[in-house]
Amino acid sequence: MTVKELLAEVSALGFSEPLSLNVQTVSAINRAQRRMFSDRRITGEYSFSQLAKIPLRRISILRHNPGGNEQIALSGDALSVFAHGKGTLTVRTGTHEKTFDFNAKSTRISTLLDGSATVELGGSGANYYTDLVTYRGECEEDEIHDGSPTVKYSARALVSDFHSFVGAPTDGEGQPLVGASLLTDTLRVPYNYEGSICFCYLRAPSEITVADFERRINIPEDCKEALALLVASYVYLGCDAALAEKYSELYREAVAKAPSPCRVSYGSAYRDTNGWA
Repeated sequence: MTVKELLAEVSALGFSEPLSLNVQTVSAINRAQRRMFSDRRITGEYSFSQLAKIPLRRISILRHNPGGNEQIALSGDALSVFAHGKGTLTVRTGTHEKTFDFNAKSTRISTLLDGSATVELGGSGANYYTDLVTYRGECEEDEIHDGSPTVKYSARALVSDFHSFVGAPTDGEGQPLVGASLLTDTLRVPYNYEGSICFCYLRAPSEITVADFERRINIPEDCKEALALLVASYVYLGCDAALAEKYSELYREAVAKAPSPCRVSYGSAYRDTNGWA
């Protein structure tokens, strides 16, 4: 249903002229969406796949002495390390050389490699490095895992209408995903897990503006009639309290006829750049 189609349905509910998309109707539509999404607890489902993020090599700590230029030969396609203090880290591969300057308590450095590389620790003062890990496999630079025990996913980044999680995440068999945890909008999955990940969530409505006449309102089919009734109630609220109450009551009756939550499923998305086996 588009905003245009919604306004046509609302206009048919006793209005003498077709409604236009203005400040009043935009406010009514947004208020109606928020209330209906809350009343119906409209949920969504999202699934994707993770490849295990098993480091090819892991070095827990490296120390750099002033004036030294310690060099370490590494292999792999991606590198992540945390640098502490002030200094430089130079990564040399077969095709390029890149130097990272750092001057902070803790700085994460990540970069792509060409299968093999030499890392040089530098700086005039003492500094040290922790959790140096390399991985094998193609990936994007901003997706290089930091070597921590869990992989973090932002649900808001995965689905635009995320409001909050519902229940625990599951695997491809519908069983609870062992070791996974949820916090606000963040899903954490063990780094060595490989397979499907699925989570359910309460959906949040998308706010519309006066420029969104052709925009599609993403609601389940059996919610469209109720939404039109509630929008009519809010439009009438400023000019006819009796009609506003009438359509509000019709909305409550429509919702009562379909009490079960609505779920929209976003089919499996295979995110093969999320990790490396």
